[in-house]
Amino acid sequence: MQPVHAVVDAGGESWPRVRDVLERHCHRLPPGCVVELLTEDPVVPGEVGAWCAAGGAELLATDETGVPVVLRIRTGGSQHRQWNLED
Repeated sequence: MQPVHAVVDAGGESWPRVRDVLERHCHRLPPGCVVELLTEDPVVPGEVGAWCAAGGAELLATDETGVPVVLRIRTGGSQHRQWNLED
């Protein structure tokens, strides 16, 4: 199991608020770091997978055995993507 580089305790916050906080944390960390997200909102776990896929991150694990639900996310490299203006 990889070490956790940041923990986001979202409590019962709704997905739009959680997404904003998660994006800030993931953009501050280099690719490959692990963020642990704790949430009590039942909607959030279902949204995280799509968010990861869209942003280049990877959902490593989800533990829904208790409250809060714990999700482990590996940061991706999309926030560091370089664009070639000649393409």
